[in-house]
Amino acid sequence: MTNKLIIILSAPSGTGKTTIARSLSFRFKELFSTCISHTTRTVRVKESDKVNYFFVSKETFSEMIKKQEFAEYNKVYENYYGTSTQQIESLFSQNKIPVLDIDPKGGDNLSKKYRCVKIFLYPPSLSQLKKRLILRKRETLEEIDYRMSCIENEIKYAENFDYLICNDNFKNTVDNVRSIAIAEQLKYHMQIDDLKSILIKKEPENG
Repeated sequence: MTNKLIIILSAPSGTGKTTIARSLSFRFKELFSTCISHTTRTVRVKESDKVNYFFVSKETFSEMIKKQEFAEYNKVYENYYGTSTQQIESLFSQNKIPVLDIDPKGGDNLSKKYRCVKIFLYPPSLSQLKKRLILRKRETLEEIDYRMSCIENEIKYAENFDYLICNDNFKNTVDNVRSIAIAEQLKYHMQIDDLKSILIKKEPENG
């Protein structure tokens, strides 16, 4: 397993995980980069292919599964979502920390292959969360009610995460995720190889 780090953000729909992931890549682009997932769902208003997602057909998605091109994939709300291994490795080659906003099951699957830090974001209240879903105008009221009915089950996954953050202040949440990533990079198992390399390398003797 590589020592390179992946940040996983999971949260009930409407909590703001996608916006936070993008803000990390924008404010701290020398450190983070969002990892764009593949999905079979339809494109929403103001979304673009290869920007928000790689929008593909179910046939294409199935073919990618057969070719083992996904580091993880899962079915969420009747649609498939997946993270390609190529995307992750490309960001590693740029010395970036990939930031993924994926569901808890996807995070668990990815953690079997990579060193991942899993962060669960939750809203200040359920009433505020429902208000956010209504204001963003992406779903019908029936779809929103369905998402709200799933929240209790989603929150149960929080016990399997490394960190919990209440997203009651957007800037503070972004800063907290950055601080977590930096702290994780300084842990023993992430730095021990560099420490050993110092012992191996000898300074040239004078004279």
